[in-house]
Amino acid sequence: MFTALGIGKSDVVSTILPNLPQAYFTIWGGEAAGIVNPINPMLEPEIMADIMNAAGTKLLVTLAPFIGTDIWQKTASIADQVPTLETILQVDLANYLTTVKKLAVRWMLYRSDRGRPKIETPVYDFGKMARRYSGEKLLSRRQFKPDDIASYFHTSGMTGVPKLAQHTHFNEVFDAWSAANVISMSADDKVFCGLPLFHVNGAILSGLMPWIKGASVVLGSPSGYRSESIVPNFWAIVDYYQINFFSGEPTLFSSLLNVPLGEADISSLEYALCTASPMSVEDFHPFEERTTISILESYGLTEGSGISSVNPLGGEKRVGSAGFRLPYQEMKVVKLDSEGKYLNDCATDEVGMIIIRGPNVFAGYQDKSQIRRVWVDTGDGHGPWFNSGDLGREDAQGYFWLSAQERR
Repeated sequence: MFTALGIGKSDVVSTILPNLPQAYFTIWGGEAAGIVNPINPMLEPEIMADIMNAAGTKLLVTLAPFIGTDIWQKTASIADQVPTLETILQVDLANYLTTVKKLAVRWMLYRSDRGRPKIETPVYDFGKMARRYSGEKLLSRRQFKPDDIASYFHTSGMTGVPKLAQHTHFNEVFDAWSAANVISMSADDKVFCGLPLFHVNGAILSGLMPWIKGASVVLGSPSGYRSESIVPNFWAIVDYYQINFFSGEPTLFSSLLNVPLGEADISSLEYALCTASPMSVEDFHPFEERTTISILESYGLTEGSGISSVNPLGGEKRVGSAGFRLPYQEMKVVKLDSEGKYLNDCATDEVGMIIIRGPNVFAGYQDKSQIRRVWVDTGDGHGPWFNSGDLGREDAQGYFWLSAQERR
């Protein structure tokens, strides 16, 4: 579909969507046709426009007008501010409703005039358009190269100029493959995704990682974990779908400790990935004891395609640590001067800057003016390292710790 709409390998498909199946279809279809650019739908319209202009968006997939969401109103207000935008595809949530409810929504939108913004860009229905094309093969017959750019994930955007991290196809495939093997994911696993798909964790670790092993993904509502109904019913969802794995931030685990198990059978749960920051000891041990699952604390960033280190599934988990580096990705702690230049490697347990290098490390920012102090040359002759900007240390056994969040 995207190819037929004129998307080639250097053209950009942006998405402004909640967590829907179509968001995943757009991410991987966008990468197959060109370059995908997932955008946080909670951003202010002007920042969305900045991101699309920086990316050079040619096609946008977004939400159709619907009660209770302002995504269409926000995107319609800025569509004409993006000169490169040629086509908009709308995903219509009303298609999930019964006929009577669908008609009621249509009438409410008509009465409020919310469904009829006046924009110049042609707008089409995603579902109707997609049904015209076969899902059996790529009509473009595109031959992918490892270094082809696959995506632009924005690393910020709440304030200032957004940074678009360029992932290659090899970056994303390697990170998903390596992580899937480290945590022993299998084709029989069922993964729950409650994290946003505009972020690498939701897209790569809760999408590409399980699929690279042939596993299944359950999307937890358009709002993910932010939905009022997900956390209170999480154990029942695990029971119903026989979930084996999920990932989330420490606040999720803390919230789940307050949700009674009731009659739910959660014996299918094997392990969970804790991202963003370490869990507190007060939550970690009670959670594992109550649920009998293994919590794997990890460390990752957009520029590393999602994950760079993780505690071992079958070995010693050190609470508060970021675990071991991924196989084939290098990671170490160094001292840098005030200009960001390399001075020396840190000794064991000495705090310094965490730097990474390897197949998952991105190709740089789309705007070359934003790469100041990003790369570190250690003089080893094997290419530059990425400066994570995070202070940490490495202990004698190779576990990494983030210094600002460290607890002994």
